This record gives sequence, C-alpha cells and structure tokens, in this order.
Amino acid sequence: MPLPPSILKKLQQATCDRPDLDRKALRLSRSFKEAQKALGSKKKK
Repeated sequence: MPLPPSILKKLQQATCDRPDLDRKALRLSRSFKEAQKALGSKKKK
C-alpha cells in the first residue's frame, strides 16, 4: 500500500528542517515498501 504523493509531499515539507524526523519518515517509508513487497509476493504465489 504505497503512500499517496500528496501525503509524501506533506511529510517532506513538515520534516525538512528536522533531520531526525526526516530519517524517521524515510525509515517508515522503507518499512511500508518492504511490507508491500512481502504482501505482494504472497499474493502472486
């Protein structure tokens, strides 16, 4: 379940001046991508 582009833009705007929050947002985004790949691979099998 990818995040909509509008939400990603808002997250980037909100965290651009705070590197620690920016890193957390990136980690969260990566986690969603990994979960999507894992769930997607189970559907195909």
